Amino acid sequence: MELMREKAVEDTESRLRGNFIDELMTPPVPVRHEVERRGRQLGFNPAYDWEVAVLESATAPPEEILSGLLSLESTRRRLVSHIEFRSNRAVLFLPTLNSSDYYDGASADQERSWAETLKQWVSEKALGTGDYYIGIGSAKKLWELLQSYNEARRAITVSQRLYPDQRVCTYGDIEMHYMLGEAMDTEEFSNVFERKLGKLQQYDRSHGSDLLKTLFYYLENRGSLIDTANYLFIHRNSVKYRLERIRDMTDFDLNDPREQFICHACLIHYYLREHK
Repeated sequence: MELMREKAVEDTESRLRGNFIDELMTPPVPVRHEVERRGRQLGFNPAYDWEVAVLESATAPPEEILSGLLSLESTRRRLVSHIEFRSNRAVLFLPTLNSSDYYDGASADQERSWAETLKQWVSEKALGTGDYYIGIGSAKKLWELLQSYNEARRAITVSQRLYPDQRVCTYGDIEMHYMLGEAMDTEEFSNVFERKLGKLQQYDRSHGSDLLKTLFYYLENRGSLIDTANYLFIHRNSVKYRLERIRDMTDFDLNDPREQFICHACLIHYYLREHK
């Protein structure tokens, strides 16, 4: 009977926390003092900053594995976190100690970022080998969770289109890319892309080549042939050949910072807005 009673209490608390989260994630968000009051009652410490991490998968995420990993990590950090599952998505609500909360002798687990923890889970295949992406929003106050959630979703969108091999991405990693993509969503910028890179786009479509992709990752890797080759899984001589082909077709001076900036911005626009 006691076990049944404890299970009923646990289920009720979980349901109340879920309802509270739903309210925080659905506009209009309750006023701050109400969020603080209910947060304290349900174990969501409003004194902490909170990050939202979203795991999206082609299939349902591994609920038991994720819940277990999060519970162990939260215990190590001596913090209370929360997780919700929605179809092919898991949403993690992660309390984060801000600078004023640190104290002498704080454990390594508490000092390590949640992004580092999630990347470790992925690198160690603790979540299995499913086809998923994890986006992490920036740290916000409890009443600002919706902003962090939206940032996490944006991180997934950008990483899927620009960095498909990067399974864990923070909003800070792609913030400028996202902002550029939003700002460049105009006919004028489409015309700039056509003038600068239209020839390469047409060549790729006609020949099934990857000149645009090669140029993008060459610029992303600060002009490193080796890093570009490693990212594209090709030989560095292949990168060198493609870049020579690009120069022949466009007369670009890829050592010119201004040329690099324009081409990089055009390619961000292409992959975020055009090439879907």
